[in-house]
Amino acid sequence: MPRDSILSDPLPPAEVRIRPARHADAGALLRMIRRLAEHHGERASLALPDVEWDVLGSEAWASALVAEAGGAPVGCAVVGRHYRAPFAERCLDLGCLYVAPDWRGQGIGRALVAAVLRQAESLDCGRVTVGTAAGNARARQFYEKLGFAPAPARGPRWQLLLSPPLGAG
Repeated sequence: MPRDSILSDPLPPAEVRIRPARHADAGALLRMIRRLAEHHGERASLALPDVEWDVLGSEAWASALVAEAGGAPVGCAVVGRHYRAPFAERCLDLGCLYVAPDWRGQGIGRALVAAVLRQAESLDCGRVTVGTAAGNARARQFYEKLGFAPAPARGPRWQLLLSPPLGAG
């Protein structure tokens, strides 16, 4: 499905609206992110102050969108910014996409991805990336159906764990 199709496809059920996350959503975001981690067999170390600072704070590292039905969050998308300096390319990485089990299969995930793509366009991004667990065929099929393609491997990546993070404490 081409990007333009995602943006023009019908919205999820009328009672669902996609909007930017607000500070009042911090607890719900925390629960949804933790549920997604549990779904993947992981235990999230994220705590409420992390959501408030890193996702909703004035100098946030990420941003979030919320799918809301009847005044209650039923899904979310959390994206982080990335910059490919050699190419002067702005990118968004969709690090978390969650829809509550009772609301799945109704187009809410697709609507959240469409909202992320609109956000990327407004930020003049050249790409949106997303990762899935190696064995998560359902997620891979979902993203491929929306037009995402596997990203080419660019070689090994290295990391240096900073624990506690620099500046903490």
